[in-house]
Amino acid sequence: MTNEKTRDLLRSIENIVTSDHSSETQVTAKEHEKKVGSIIKAHLDCEDVDKEKFRNLLSKNGIKQSSKEFKSSPPGEVSIEDSCGFSHEKNYIVHQPFGSQAYPDFVVVRISGSVAKLCFIECKQEKPTWNNTPPKKCKDCIYVCGNKVYNGYIILSEYELKLINDYKELYEEHVKFFNNLSSEINFVMYKKIETAQWPTKHFIENESHNIGYIHETLSRFY
Repeated sequence: MTNEKTRDLLRSIENIVTSDHSSETQVTAKEHEKKVGSIIKAHLDCEDVDKEKFRNLLSKNGIKQSSKEFKSSPPGEVSIEDSCGFSHEKNYIVHQPFGSQAYPDFVVVRISGSVAKLCFIECKQEKPTWNNTPPKKCKDCIYVCGNKVYNGYIILSEYELKLINDYKELYEEHVKFFNNLSSEINFVMYKKIETAQWPTKHFIENESHNIGYIHETLSRFY
């Protein structure tokens, strides 16, 4: 079930209109990202917080945001002993918390008791390209693709994720092997991964859960 707050937020995203920048896709993407951030901030009543302060919150509480586990399966909540200046029961939004080229575009944070609740939000075009960061299979990872919101948990299947991980491991070994053969040539990894169709077959088969999962993660910040 969803409530009116979730429905209002989704309606606002459905009504996003970006200017026609023709071939300037980066400009359009930035405008879309800015509008999504404004909607999230308004509907969840968030206060902006500096990315360094957010990173400090993670590091002071022993959370390694650069770890493979954190990157592959971002946690919906983490244990907190030191609130590092964050108020309890208050929503914060962090823009590009790990850098402009890194996932995600936004993190929403709320400290309740001894945990920090987290929601990761990534902005994409209507038919997304994933490059080096395929969708995370996590309920607390949300993708805003054009005017539609997708819950990360149902975009790819477990089998498809295993294929991606196997591909990455073999590719990295392959690149390392060739880099060890010569000091004059440097082979650089570029693991571009795209979905064959959009929405994915797995999402279509599980779309009935999409709005419910989105509400499940967003309602933690109401």
